[in-house]
Amino acid sequence: MIAAESDSFAAATVAMAPLYDSLARIDGKARMALDRAGRIVAASACAPDRIAQCRGVAIERGVLRACDPAAQSRLTALLAVRGTATQMAIFGSREGQDRLLARSSAIDEDRVCLVLASAQVGIDRRIPELRSVFGLTDSEARIVAALADGDTLQTIAERRRNSIYTIRAHIRQCYQKLKVNSREQLLGKVLGLCV
Repeated sequence: MIAAESDSFAAATVAMAPLYDSLARIDGKARMALDRAGRIVAASACAPDRIAQCRGVAIERGVLRACDPAAQSRLTALLAVRGTATQMAIFGSREGQDRLLARSSAIDEDRVCLVLASAQVGIDRRIPELRSVFGLTDSEARIVAALADGDTLQTIAERRRNSIYTIRAHIRQCYQKLKVNSREQLLGKVLGLCV
């Protein structure tokens, strides 16, 4: 029975790559199936190119790996998603490229699906639009833009010379104004406006 399950698993993973390619042609988003250790099980043909354009993660010998500690924590969170939850992360860009927006969901206990999309560079130029569309203050809009750029709360606090508690308070206000309950929902709404 184990051999039969293994054969059906292998057949299913082979079948996922053409499906991922088809979906990428429809919506422009690359997809990858990964095991919990980051080994690529299946991927759309455009997925390696998307990964190569960003900094923070790379594909090495069939494994998606983080290139720095901040990216490692984001990748770990993406690979740890369970049940019906989803996780989102943003990775920086190489010069002249778009940032990479990655969203993951669990396929089963052993694998996750990663959807990769380009997030437009220069969200900070859209701060007036963030303020008017969502009713954010200038400070709130700048904090949301920093989150969309992939900055941590600690980095934002240090850059703005605020405490992390002040930054969290701003983010809670943003949640209320955008009628969301999580950072993922907040960024999804904001990046949906800007992508």
